[in-house]
Amino acid sequence: MAAVEAVAVFAVVGSSLPDPVRRHVAAIGGDERAAVGAGINVAATTLGTFVLVGLCAAMSGLMSGAELQNVDSTIGRMRS
Repeated sequence: MAAVEAVAVFAVVGSSLPDPVRRHVAAIGGDERAAVGAGINVAATTLGTFVLVGLCAAMSGLMSGAELQNVDSTIGRMRS
């Protein structure tokens, strides 16, 4: 069930981005130097993309914790 919700959130977030933002992200992914040459602010677009991905990951963690009804703050830590 969480997978369906995650796909729905991804679809809503992806479709809510304006066309220029999607084109800029695609241009940077294709060739960063060409994107700079086209006048795209690569640093701002990359930062915005990472922020959006981070928010989606946080939402995913919240949904997983809510579904499992169990949250452990040490999940993901490397143990030595």
